Amino acid sequence: MRKILLLLTFLALGLTSFAQTEFTTAQGTESHPRYITNKFWDNWFISAGVGAQAYLGESDDQLMFTKRLTPAFDFSVGKWIVPAVGFRVQANGFAFKGYTYNGNNAYVTGTEENLFKQEWDYLNVHGDILLNLSNALGGYKTDRFYSIVPYIGFGMITTLNEDPNDKEFSLNGGIINQFRLSDAVNLNLELRGAFFRESFDDEILIEDSEGMVAATVGLTYNFGNKEFKRYSAPAPAEPRLISAEDLAKLRQQVAAEQARTKQLQDELNAEKNKPKPAAVEKDLTAAALAIFFNIDRANLTAKEKINLKYIADVINQNPNEKFVITGHADKATGSAAHNQKLSEKRAQAVADYLIQELAVDSRQLEIKAVGDTQNSYDTPNLNRVVILRQ
Repeated sequence: MRKILLLLTFLALGLTSFAQTEFTTAQGTESHPRYITNKFWDNWFISAGVGAQAYLGESDDQLMFTKRLTPAFDFSVGKWIVPAVGFRVQANGFAFKGYTYNGNNAYVTGTEENLFKQEWDYLNVHGDILLNLSNALGGYKTDRFYSIVPYIGFGMITTLNEDPNDKEFSLNGGIINQFRLSDAVNLNLELRGAFFRESFDDEILIEDSEGMVAATVGLTYNFGNKEFKRYSAPAPAEPRLISAEDLAKLRQQVAAEQARTKQLQDELNAEKNKPKPAAVEKDLTAAALAIFFNIDRANLTAKEKINLKYIADVINQNPNEKFVITGHADKATGSAAHNQKLSEKRAQAVADYLIQELAVDSRQLEIKAVGDTQNSYDTPNLNRVVILRQ
């Protein structure tokens, strides 16, 4: 039994390697044709089968093989990835029948010919790698009547009896003989076996593994897109020969574009080399600016600072011009001496803001203060002012 288990393990590794190679070649090496991989829901199938099975335990070979046969059932769901490689998940089970010399075995149900008869229920669920040898070796054919599909897989086998409830890893392998009935339906004759630890039948003697064999007949239904399309590379474009006449036209077009490019470059250089026009000095004549103050105050309001910003731009654009700042005070409030000092502070406040905040050259400014001697308006608040003029 150990040699058989080791052989199946090597077979599993070999099939896995072959399946990986087949999948790679089907995607496009030179030694195999390439096929277009279908969408996820294509090439799926479901299978169901019934048949017979037998358990291979330590003492079971003491009686005839046919006396140990029990019904077998299986159900599978799988998908073909490429024409020769696929996978499936299968659940198979029902009941095992065996024999033992141990009357205390948990599965003993009676005696028969000096042996104790065993019987227990089980379920084996395993995932398998499928290899369609007919497609791999004989080429992909959608109408092939018979295909041989070996497989190898691993899973878990468990007893369904309450005492004991044993679970073991299982190594599964077999051959599916597939007969095409239509595009959607196949008839299957499946021969399979499984190996697991010897304690699965609640009996441990000498061998360290045991197993089962089964043969079932069933049907497979294929759904989704069932065919793979062979990949064909697009034919390379044929080189187009250019006639002498077309070549001459192309050369003329290139020469015209080069001439146009040179013309534009010359126009750009001429524009860059034009002399820059002299700066035009703005004339501030008759454009006097009035900066108003609150009663008995010499500080600038935010509104008046904005007005000074505009006049500062004009002053800076006319560096050769002089501008006069004249401070005033209204005679309706305060003494003449007080108003004189107040007008001086107002004129100085305007000059300081222009010089310190707005970068006006102080040499362009002349500061005067006339107190309340030149009130031009009857309304007192209009005489609380600084006049800035050229």
